[in-house]
Amino acid sequence: MIEQSPKNKPACPHCAGTELYRWGKASEVQRYRCRQCNHTFNTLTGSPLARLRHKDKWLEFEQAMADGLSLRKSASVCGIALNTCLKWRHRFLQITATELSGKINDFAETGETNYQQSPQGQHPLPDPFRKRNGKAVKRDTPDK
Repeated sequence: MIEQSPKNKPACPHCAGTELYRWGKASEVQRYRCRQCNHTFNTLTGSPLARLRHKDKWLEFEQAMADGLSLRKSASVCGIALNTCLKWRHRFLQITATELSGKINDFAETGETNYQQSPQGQHPLPDPFRKRNGKAVKRDTPDK
């Protein structure tokens, strides 16, 4: 459905060339090869949806997110693993409304959707570790 959209004319993500020819299919998604730089790509290359599996369950997961289900409930409803559910949530939240309407316009009707913000994975990292052969932090150790 993503490829059949009349607005969706692929261009090479590497050189922005428009002279393309088909180069087989991978996971039921048409691949293209650029005549100018010889790179291969598909319509999802460069988008947050690239390299995600189980495309048939995306709409079901999107609905679970819109309903405000937890990760565990979303995973059990969609029949996917919890780690996959977490990865999908981060990827789907990266998509802006304009990208979503451009890429998946035929999949579902999109409107304004509010998701609960999850601070998981956004914690700042602790102070960097002491480099090798650096000075000790403790006061009682003698300096050499």
